[in-house]
Amino acid sequence: MMNRPDRVTFKKRQEEMLASIRSDIDSGILLPGDLIPSEQELSKQFQLSRNSVRGALEQLQNEQVVEKIANVGNKVTANQRKQPIQLKMGVYKSAYRDMAIEDLLHDYHKANPNVRIQLVTLPEEDSFQTIETYVQNNMLDLMTVNYTHFRQIQERGTLHELFEPLDDKPEVYPFLSNPYKTQDQVWLRPVIFSPVILCYNKKHFSEMGLLEPDSSWSWETLTEAAKALSEGHNRFGFYFFLLSENRWSVFLLQNGVRFTRHADGKLNIRHPGFTSMMEYCRELLFGQADRPLYMLESENDAELLFRQEKASMIITTYFNLNYFKDCDFPIDIAPLPSSGQYKTLLLNIGIAVSQFSTLKGEAVKFADYLISHAGQLAIRQHTYSLPSVKAIAESDGYKSEYLTLPSRFMMFREIFPTFNYYTELNLTPSEFNMIRKELRLFWANLETVEQFCDRMDQLL
Repeated sequence: MMNRPDRVTFKKRQEEMLASIRSDIDSGILLPGDLIPSEQELSKQFQLSRNSVRGALEQLQNEQVVEKIANVGNKVTANQRKQPIQLKMGVYKSAYRDMAIEDLLHDYHKANPNVRIQLVTLPEEDSFQTIETYVQNNMLDLMTVNYTHFRQIQERGTLHELFEPLDDKPEVYPFLSNPYKTQDQVWLRPVIFSPVILCYNKKHFSEMGLLEPDSSWSWETLTEAAKALSEGHNRFGFYFFLLSENRWSVFLLQNGVRFTRHADGKLNIRHPGFTSMMEYCRELLFGQADRPLYMLESENDAELLFRQEKASMIITTYFNLNYFKDCDFPIDIAPLPSSGQYKTLLLNIGIAVSQFSTLKGEAVKFADYLISHAGQLAIRQHTYSLPSVKAIAESDGYKSEYLTLPSRFMMFREIFPTFNYYTELNLTPSEFNMIRKELRLFWANLETVEQFCDRMDQLL
């Protein structure tokens, strides 16, 4: 009697069987009208039960790849595509790394050799406008979309015009799926996520005889440690990229800032928590050994400083841990410190299918693959990004030959209650983006917070 394989082995054998049949058809080994191997032969070849083989063959039958003939077997249908199916997928540049896109496409093509996916790089800044243009001109079949860009598209009222509704997937964390639902329709399929966290150089802490960060740390504790780490060394004890939408807003969340509006609906920018926390946020960096406050130009320059050991602690994400795969010094992570409420920002990247696509079935199929066991496991094993499927993200049973995890990697499970989206600030996407961009002068120490508020009163 055949030993019953575990779930992972069973699924892998089924996928290998399907990939083998599809490959034989696409390569011409099996021609239209040819019988494929019998259920008994396939069962023996791939070590699957007859029922398992039959279930997998039903998938090929539903795809009209093979046709079941009673008392004969399954034969290759006559309407096989001569040319591969070409899907166009818009992808953030960072997603090539954070989602292990090339590994995912390689694995998907093995199982679906008749599908080719052409990648189109999307800009990270104001990408929602590019998405709208590309979709409306039928230049994309599916695309990655983050929470900020989703909210901007939602604000413009174009969700129904751009995206195809998708099935809800209960295996995905609800706190990732729920923000992408309107009136019981799901517009995005979450694929990866990350809270904003603290990352630190263990070697620096050991050399200075300092205790490593933990969940009890306040920003005052961090400031003291940063001073000790930088004193007498040519480095920052602590750094983060001020202009990032995913950094400065954390300080507002932790201070309980929730903006209000005047009677005419105009935003009241002069929330006392906002003004005090912006001053405090700037002082965190300004007070470090007279080093320049505003010296970096791009989103990941803080990570570059960290790689060069010019910063001992940075605010970062699980996504950006992917920059440190080959670091030659030990790193670890901790929750963000707090001087108010213990809160952090949640980042969430999903996949959407174009309303204009002529290949919606194939596009949805690939979107399904991204949160399948195989797709999510590939993300888990090739990246530090957190998969959106709970069972994969939280399992400690998957070992990766590509990664060595920080000792506190599973910390995210303990800080779920601290996760928040920037919308908790009661700002529209347009208001949030405008404030972020207009803070440049303040971050450069070229104006006071009062001058910033005066200027914003004129702009909002």
